Amino acid sequence: MTIVTRRTILVPYTDYLESDFLMLNVCAKNRKHMNGPHTLATARRLFQSILSDSKFYAMAALDLRTRDYMGHIFIERGAEGEGEIGYIFDKQYWNKGIATEVLRAFIPDAVHTLGLRGLKRTLTLTMLLRFDC
Repeated sequence: MTIVTRRTILVPYTDYLESDFLMLNVCAKNRKHMNGPHTLATARRLFQSILSDSKFYAMAALDLRTRDYMGHIFIERGAEGEGEIGYIFDKQYWNKGIATEVLRAFIPDAVHTLGLRGLKRTLTLTMLLRFDC
């Protein structure tokens, strides 16, 4: 399934997007608010998990006009029927409301597709969804 927003298109991952995913996740600046950059090996293992593990529901965020890779969004299904959401965008897309736009389109689809009872919220996610950009 593909999801289109005003500025993005969300597409399921394929092998074609691996190099973009790796570049996003090994960059220290992109991951500075996370637990640091991945090594190439750990990013590659994570990408393979996204492709093959049914507990992940992940999509690549592409620029609607250019089809450039912008970032990554996912929900990891937990044991209790809840999911944990995560996302990362390339630094050039920060502070433009892209994450808010993508999350608002992605969450209802993912919750429905996975049959989740709820999502684990973080302060960042709660604040992000509360404000229009």
